[in-house]
Amino acid sequence: MPTAGLLYPRPKAYEALPGFLSLPPVARIASGAAERPAAESLRAALAGLTGVRPRLTDTGEPGVEIRLELQRRIQGVPDRTEGYLLDTAGSEVRLTAMSDTGLFHAGRALLGLLRRNPEGRLAVPRCCVRDWPDFPLRGFLLNAATTFADMEEVAWTIELLARNRMNLLHMNFADAVSFTLPTRRFPRLNIPPDPRHNGVYSRDDLRRMVALGRAQRVEILPGINMPGHAQHWLRQYPALRCDGPRPSPWVMCLGRERAFEMIEALFDELLPLFPHDYVHIGTDELEFEDALERVWLSWRECPHCLRRMEREGLAGPQELFYYFVRRIHRMLAERGKRLMMWNDNVDSSRPVPLPGDIRMHFWRIPRPGRGPHAGCSLNRLAARGFDVVCSPFADVYVDSHARDERLLTWTPGRRPPVHPRLRRRILGGMGCSWRGRSGYPPEYYTPPFLAMLGDRLWNREPIRNADAFARGLARHLFGPDTPEVLANLFHIEGRIVRNEAGRFEAAPGVLASLPATERAAILPGAVAALKRCAAPAGGWDPRAARALLARLRRAMER
Repeated sequence: MPTAGLLYPRPKAYEALPGFLSLPPVARIASGAAERPAAESLRAALAGLTGVRPRLTDTGEPGVEIRLELQRRIQGVPDRTEGYLLDTAGSEVRLTAMSDTGLFHAGRALLGLLRRNPEGRLAVPRCCVRDWPDFPLRGFLLNAATTFADMEEVAWTIELLARNRMNLLHMNFADAVSFTLPTRRFPRLNIPPDPRHNGVYSRDDLRRMVALGRAQRVEILPGINMPGHAQHWLRQYPALRCDGPRPSPWVMCLGRERAFEMIEALFDELLPLFPHDYVHIGTDELEFEDALERVWLSWRECPHCLRRMEREGLAGPQELFYYFVRRIHRMLAERGKRLMMWNDNVDSSRPVPLPGDIRMHFWRIPRPGRGPHAGCSLNRLAARGFDVVCSPFADVYVDSHARDERLLTWTPGRRPPVHPRLRRRILGGMGCSWRGRSGYPPEYYTPPFLAMLGDRLWNREPIRNADAFARGLARHLFGPDTPEVLANLFHIEGRIVRNEAGRFEAAPGVLASLPATERAAILPGAVAALKRCAAPAGGWDPRAARALLARLRRAMER
């Protein structure tokens, strides 16, 4: 039977011991009332595997196969919030943590270690695992406003995040293209510009989304982009536009009260659906030039915005922007929420007149023509006292830039670098899928990307052996019944991370390339193995298996 291989993400400490511990067909999971939620999650996951019928029992029952226990402290595990201990040295699997979330992670680690032994029973290698994350916030942005994600896809994404020990799904609900949150107050916002690609969630959808996340220890962060990225808002409600010689089709007018009244009404209507403490309000790209479009800010010419600046004693558009953020911050605070925003319109070269509890989402170092830039940096932003979530586009945007060569060594605060004394301000990071209409489905590029991203957000240490990381990845994706031939799945094309836009797939990957004869010999077996994994009961992720199977078949045709 194969050896333990890797857990994903890689654990802080893994002590391998001789042999395996087999699970009987009726595996008993012992827990007390406090451990019961994590025990139920583990039972449900095990119930989906062939040949095991897990049963919950009380913590006092002797001779059980799996035991969950909450303790006040665990030797060698410093993190009380998410750390855990997994021990299979004795006659039972012992999962110990100091929190429900830690127990949930321990259960996920157990699932990742499971193998099928020669007798067809599930077994776990004898080992002792001590583990905890280096960053408390580990997330993924799904842009449902550009290309709608139905609830089946959202549920699948939440499961992927949980499998990779990630704890936040940032749903970008409203952007330039569409508004996907259900609103009775402003129904024209819910008219999709292209019904083939855009849609609207129901209130029941959102409640289910939150419930699915809660079950998997993944919080849902709602994102409503403003005052830029407002094309859809302004198209449906033209009174939100600036007046003047060149009213921007991209940015709301902040001189009149209409935008503030509309935002406040939307908050009253929608925020009760989301228990998460934060709301992401975007604020990015108010004015920029790039290869795609020219976006301008009309606040300089709008008589209403000019009057607002004069009345409030604001020196110009930058201070009007800060005025907007402060007002939205106050609205959210009155509703028990806190504000998160992108960094690129914040001038970190000087003191920032914004509340210090705003969570900054860093995605790029500014440059001329795209907002404040001289003297701005990630270090300066953290030095101003803001907590920061890192999403540098060149490293973690799977739609356009992410690739093995960068992601293997990236971690929050390493690139761009942050001074050691400011590390406490770096909460973690977030990968981003902006979901352009590429030829690849998300089932193809998201699972391997999240496996590597999950490791980079769990561990400060880089992945130094890409080949070893890749060899266990198929089993991580598809479960303990994954055929061994799929250990070479990612070596066939030489890379782990597949970019949504396919920008880097023609270039050589970081994995050791297979000789042409070996590759040709492996392909038929890999295709047959993926067919098994793509069957309804063939593994944990039939969706991903089908997408990778289609890609592999195209590779055989070349």
